[in-house]
Amino acid sequence: MQRRVLTNTLLELHTKFSQECTLVHQMSYRQFVRYRPKHITEARPTDRNTCACYQHENMHLLIECLVRKGLITTKSLSHLLSEITCNAEDQQCMKRQCTNCCFDEVQLNTHDTSELARWEQWQREDVTVGDKVYKNWVKKGVSGTLGQLAEAFYHALESIASHHWMHQARKIRELKGNLQENDLALHIDFSENYGCKLNTEIQAFHFGGSRSQVTLHTVVAYTKTATQSFATISKSLRHDERAVWAHLQPVIEDLQMQHGKQFESLHLISDGPVTKYHNKTNCFLMSTVPFTWGFQSVTWNYSERSHGKGAPDGVGACVKADQLVLNGHDLQTAEALFDFVSSKDGIKIQIKWIEEKDIAEFDTLVPLVLPAVKGILGTHQIFTTTPGEIFHR
Repeated sequence: MQRRVLTNTLLELHTKFSQECTLVHQMSYRQFVRYRPKHITEARPTDRNTCACYQHENMHLLIECLVRKGLITTKSLSHLLSEITCNAEDQQCMKRQCTNCCFDEVQLNTHDTSELARWEQWQREDVTVGDKVYKNWVKKGVSGTLGQLAEAFYHALESIASHHWMHQARKIRELKGNLQENDLALHIDFSENYGCKLNTEIQAFHFGGSRSQVTLHTVVAYTKTATQSFATISKSLRHDERAVWAHLQPVIEDLQMQHGKQFESLHLISDGPVTKYHNKTNCFLMSTVPFTWGFQSVTWNYSERSHGKGAPDGVGACVKADQLVLNGHDLQTAEALFDFVSSKDGIKIQIKWIEEKDIAEFDTLVPLVLPAVKGILGTHQIFTTTPGEIFHR
């Protein structure tokens, strides 16, 4: 059966049960706990959603308030989107450019627009530390009228419709499913740095700055006939675009050796942070390095904002060896982690080691001055078929 998560403690539920049930059905707390179905569990720390899209979360917060106030009866975002579009699978409809449905709106139940309401939204606010001002995300309460709530809802619904993640996810699935014999697709991501751990740590090590960190770059490779997972491990904590290509090089060499051929088209899929993938230096490397490896065309597909999770995250979770530490072993260095994961029985992830000098080699390929790539930050795909040239859409 599907697992269900309790939103109250068992003690609170037993108290409520005792108040509402008849005398003949009264039972002790211990008996009440014993009768709890196994598929209904208390919340665990891992049940927290820590990577939610802020646009979707703000939309859900608005919907919850509208439902509480009786203005709408459904909490389903898909249902609400279907009311303002004639085809949720059509990109033009979702961009609100379809002439048949661009003026459609969700009909709210009759309400007093001057009635007061309160809802929550994620917002950015300035935080001053010394002489510097930072932008922090804060979940804040918003007070207003039902009219203002409805206006915020309509604006957010229009924005979420043009949020390209659904259309993009479908296109990525099509790309993976329609690969040709000489096509190679790599879904890549940096996993969160692994903090080396020991089974017993002294206080100064645990709370001080003595803990070593390890860079993990994860790749899921797709070809027409197979799927293979890779993880590259390095002591270097660089996550820039030069490091990205250094981590990709042994993966591509291994795949070419496994398949015994030279792939012609390379498709890269990633999220879109500016410091790693979405910048002019990466455009330069993408338009030069793959052609020296024998590729004839390259595309880089960036996920929609806040929707970069995927298969590589599962690879990173498998490589991190916290269970080994709990069993009494020490992982104090990057080399120790590499040695353990490489020799682990049953793991189907190919592990590669990246030296700092491997990254330094790519530093020498990048000129001191690079021309700007106009419009790069607003694009979801860049591609090239000619060395030195980049196009985007």
